Amino acid sequence: MDQKTEKRKLLIIKSHPQSLGPVEGFLKNREWEIKSTHNLKEAMVYLVQNQPQFVMVSIDHPNKKVRNLPKVLSQAFPVCVIAFAEHSTPSSVKILNDCNSGYAIYHPITGPAVERMVNKYNKDQIANPQAAAANRSWDGNGGNSSGVIAIRGGEAGGEASATSTQNFLANLLGALDSSATSGPPAGFAQGTAADGTMTAVQPGMAGYIPPTSQDPNANAIDSGADQNGMNGFTSDSDQDAQVGAHGFMGGHQNGMNSAGGNAAQKGFGGFNDGASGNEFNPNSFGTNGANRMDPNFSDPHGSNGLANGNGMNPSAHGMNGGFGSDFNHNSSPSANGGSAANPHAPGFMGANGSAAASDTLDPNDPNYDPYGDGGEASYSARKKSDTMWAPVDADGKNKKQHVLKETADEVAKDPGSLILKGTREAMDKACVITEKKRNVGIATNVACILVESGRFSGYLVAAMAEHLTIDIHFVEKIRTRLFKFLSENGENLEHNETMPIKIKQVPFAAWAVEHAEFLRKSVHKGNEVAMAFFPRSDLKAEISASPDEEMAAVKIHEMRTDVPVDFNLYVHLPRNNRYVLYTPEGGVFLSEQKTRLVNQGITHLHVLRMELQNLDKYRAQNYLNDKIDEYQQQLEKEAEDIKKPLAS
Repeated sequence: MDQKTEKRKLLIIKSHPQSLGPVEGFLKNREWEIKSTHNLKEAMVYLVQNQPQFVMVSIDHPNKKVRNLPKVLSQAFPVCVIAFAEHSTPSSVKILNDCNSGYAIYHPITGPAVERMVNKYNKDQIANPQAAAANRSWDGNGGNSSGVIAIRGGEAGGEASATSTQNFLANLLGALDSSATSGPPAGFAQGTAADGTMTAVQPGMAGYIPPTSQDPNANAIDSGADQNGMNGFTSDSDQDAQVGAHGFMGGHQNGMNSAGGNAAQKGFGGFNDGASGNEFNPNSFGTNGANRMDPNFSDPHGSNGLANGNGMNPSAHGMNGGFGSDFNHNSSPSANGGSAANPHAPGFMGANGSAAASDTLDPNDPNYDPYGDGGEASYSARKKSDTMWAPVDADGKNKKQHVLKETADEVAKDPGSLILKGTREAMDKACVITEKKRNVGIATNVACILVESGRFSGYLVAAMAEHLTIDIHFVEKIRTRLFKFLSENGENLEHNETMPIKIKQVPFAAWAVEHAEFLRKSVHKGNEVAMAFFPRSDLKAEISASPDEEMAAVKIHEMRTDVPVDFNLYVHLPRNNRYVLYTPEGGVFLSEQKTRLVNQGITHLHVLRMELQNLDKYRAQNYLNDKIDEYQQQLEKEAEDIKKPLAS
């Protein structure tokens, strides 16, 4: 392939939507076609439809199964897979070493580092042209011409084509569970069609119905397959087949029994919270999956038979129980699939078809996770281990949280403030008010709007119900309406985008009442929303010109020490006019480093202009965390004052 004449395509699977901006900008300026996402389903769809030559996979992705992608993708697709670490922690380095990717980039990730790795790959292909020709070309149907897999269907965009693609994606995602074993990934069976190419529809695919045979190996995927290993579908009379193989792609019995999910009572909600049977959301379980399937899909035994028991076909073959353990680590190891009507139907896993719901599907269980954010138990575990943002005692345990008191829906130092009126009006128009089900409570992930005008300067901070990820699109609606209101009332505002930020854990409403100019609460779709305004005069850092027009100079005294930075921090060497990366994004700028630089006469550090918004985010987080520290100290002082009379 001629890299110069054909535009190079790169798919990046990263850990956070806001990361790798400079890398993407660098590559786009060099004629790369970039697709960058943290959404696994979106990435897989792009991979199938656009056939990129290169795929970069972050081993720091919050979904731990993504760490298996380098091996799975390199076996299933004609692509160069590059694993990379977004953090420099020892755990990230170890994971990157253990993933056994042929091409890996260690932190920090830069555009030149990516191009160097691509050049290395191209040289390897030139050195071994036969392997390159055999293994690295897509066929006309979107598969690998070497015989890894081919997706076959009807016309582009047709029903058969869509179904084949959905089955293929299910296969690929199911394959992640078996990547620890040797051989081809599960679901990509090595049967050969008459024309010598692989087909996607074969034993191992969702929807395959095996014939009945007394020979336990008659229906295996491969005549040499191990009955307890790659034993796809065997005789119904074989106990191992019923327990371990009546699924998407059988591992062995123990592997299947590690999963959860009761298809009869709750159903695996298709692939997207039960809303559609064919969209993939690895963190979502539907409440009535089988009744929410695509009515136009003709095969009741195929991918629409995933939710067994209350749908079109209660005995339809379910998917690999591994999905329960892959994407919801809190699943009960004894939960069983099957059907209440047909307890022996091969469901999500298991042979006895128990009607008991999985732990993760019980709303009364602390692990219940309808929002895909880990549930209350997961949140509590994160809170206990998060020593960076939560105040801790000498023994490492979190300080006792104060009982959260209910605050009024509106508390303000100046009730007639124009910005309060604008915020009130914006929230009233943006919120879909229903009965409140969740309070704001403890907040750590919030959104921040920079408000800068002649009369107002500060941070408008939005927090949503506890455990929920901040809805940036919703907050952006509020920002747009607020800025419109202020502009109509004579305020000249600088356009600033909404920034997601992370602050120390704090009871948001109580903290805002003490330290904010005002607090305004409302309810949006059952979840409480709170907004508070924290004034600050020096809202933006003082930026000056740098020798390179793509860089900006920041006074070294603007930089906070001993906290992570959200951007790459450079030192300029005037003698040779070069910039040296001093602290990478996510690293900590230490007080000793700052002292050393000041003693050497360094007055400014340098940031890429495209990362200046991250500098604003960094300053906002530090400012708000200082306010939280003041609040915590105030609570501690009040607690000590209460103890003194009791002690005397």
